[in-house]
Amino acid sequence: MADLLFTGQLGKLWTTFSPRVQSEWGSFSAFTAYREAGGRAYGAEITVREEKVVRDGGLTYYTRTASFQRSPNADWTVIFGLDAQGRVQEFGIVGAGVLPGNVTSPAQ
Repeated sequence: MADLLFTGQLGKLWTTFSPRVQSEWGSFSAFTAYREAGGRAYGAEITVREEKVVRDGGLTYYTRTASFQRSPNADWTVIFGLDAQGRVQEFGIVGAGVLPGNVTSPAQ
């Protein structure tokens, strides 16, 4: 899913978002504008620092921390919380090190 985000396949990514996640964005065009602004501000992903998969509370969280072309010393983490059907129930991008407590430790 992160690959869909970073390669601009936003239409495909949008279809994986639950109605609740879609409603948080308001519209597909608002989500697209957010991604385009991020691309202009930070540039392309250049180094993946860490990827994790953690199960918590009925969701499987995939996190990917990376550096970007225009901010190589400030890593960002994308978070996808997936349900059993593979629908995105939670989505966010945060500064590295700002992860919610339930996704900071690997699943047992």
